[in-house]
Amino acid sequence: MHIQQEPSQQHHSSKSHPPSSSAPTSTPSASSSTTGGRKLLSRNYFDATTGDIILLVSSMLQELVNLNDALPLDTSKLTRFHSRSPPGISIKDYLIRITKFCSLEKSILLAIIYYIDLLCTTYKIFNINSLTVHRFLITAAMVASKGLCDTFCTNTHYAKVGGISKIELNSLEVEFLIRVDYRIVPEVERLNQYFERMVTRMSSKYALEPKKPAVTKAPIPIPPGNPLQESSGLMLPTEIAQREGRTNTTSPLKRHSSFDDANGRASNSKQRPHSFVVREHAAANSSSTTHVNIPGPVSTGPSVSAPALAVAAAAAAAGHSSEDSDDYISSDDEPV
Repeated sequence: MHIQQEPSQQHHSSKSHPPSSSAPTSTPSASSSTTGGRKLLSRNYFDATTGDIILLVSSMLQELVNLNDALPLDTSKLTRFHSRSPPGISIKDYLIRITKFCSLEKSILLAIIYYIDLLCTTYKIFNINSLTVHRFLITAAMVASKGLCDTFCTNTHYAKVGGISKIELNSLEVEFLIRVDYRIVPEVERLNQYFERMVTRMSSKYALEPKKPAVTKAPIPIPPGNPLQESSGLMLPTEIAQREGRTNTTSPLKRHSSFDDANGRASNSKQRPHSFVVREHAAANSSSTTHVNIPGPVSTGPSVSAPALAVAAAAAAAGHSSEDSDDYISSDDEPV
């Protein structure tokens, strides 16, 4: 693996920020402090510095490499990520190089650890050792950038930074995506779990802030006598009136009705402006009263024809009794 010294950065978008001229440092953030010689880190990885996360990730990778290098190499289980010989650059320096020239975010660095667990589960013969760690790092960083970031570099740029050819990097990308079944977007909670575990591992250097007590909000007090205190649903006006002790509990629909339930006749024709009514009230004095209400045009319902109006008017003028002439109510005067 050949590592170039200063590759030029190539981005798809002109909005991407150029990398800093120096490697990421572990400058303490405003929220971090020291306790007992250890650096106190927040439980949210967003508050940690990039330098701290690089140190945590590289330390974890180095421990895995040391464990797997102690195992005998099985040549029948070689993968595309194996190189012929270990590269001459350390894991930490290689990770700093990728972060500097590819502008890696904190979530991408933590996603690398997530990809190790995922790839080892779906690809049984894969493990992290001195022959696979560098090719895995550049491939995982490239895939995570494409899955988690709005802007990312070209494959040619990643290949120059990683010290491999573009054709080889393309093959590694396809192999990686197939093995993980394109599950390249981890949850934020999972990344936070990896972060906390790595900080706990390096207890000699880092410490986590104590957990803050959960804040519980007091329920909103409800005044006594409020109907919503006993019922969480909507209540009818009659139910509210009964609870408040009001005597008039007639339904609003009943009070505003234009029909009298006692005799089935209209009580107030002014409440029905779009109707035509000719009625004869059969009162005790047997006198016939003609009531004609012809408002403006009716927008709904069938209209009354002219012959029907003429017949009704003639019957009223002739003074027929209520037994000979039936009350006429147009079809659009039906109760609502």
